[in-house]
Amino acid sequence: MRLTRLHILFFSILAAIMSLISCNTSGCLENRSSIPLAEFYSSEDNSALIIDSVAIGGIDAPNDSLLLKVGVKASSIYLPLRSTANNVKYFIAYRWTGCPEDYIDTLDFTYTSIPYFASEECGAMYRYRITKFSYTKHLIDSIAIIDSLVTNANVAMMKIYYPTSDNGEEGAE
Repeated sequence: MRLTRLHILFFSILAAIMSLISCNTSGCLENRSSIPLAEFYSSEDNSALIIDSVAIGGIDAPNDSLLLKVGVKASSIYLPLRSTANNVKYFIAYRWTGCPEDYIDTLDFTYTSIPYFASEECGAMYRYRITKFSYTKHLIDSIAIIDSLVTNANVAMMKIYYPTSDNGEEGAE
C-alpha cells in the first residue's frame, strides 16, 4: 500500500512538471498588424502635443472611417493602410469654437504592399513601403516621416508638427 501512495505522489509531481514544460511561451506574441503610428508635436520646441478638438478619418475609405472624434484627447493615432490598394488619404478636421469649417488638412500616402512571413506561429502579414507622401498646410507646420518601411513594430513612424505660439500671423489666435 505504501508503494501505491508513492506511485501516486510520483505521477502527480511528474504531471505537474509536464504541464509546466508544455506551457510554451514561444507562440506569436507580436503585434501582427503593420499600421503606421503618427504622433503630434510642437514645431516651436519639439514637445509632444495632446490634441482634442479635431476629427481624423479616411477619405473614400470603406465603412466608417472616423479614427478620432472631436473631444477625445490623443497624442498619437494609427493611420491604417490597405493591402488591396496602393494609396490612402486621411483628413484632419479642426473643430474648436470660432474655427472655420473649411480648416481641414489632408494626408495622402502612396505605398507598395510587401507580403512578409513572420514565423510559423505568427504566419504571414503585410509590410508597407511608403513611396510618396503629401499633405496640406492649413494648420500643419510640417510632417516628418521617420521610416518609410511600415512594420508591426509599435513605434512612431511619423511626426506631425503644429505651430503652438502666436507669431502675430493672420488667423493665429
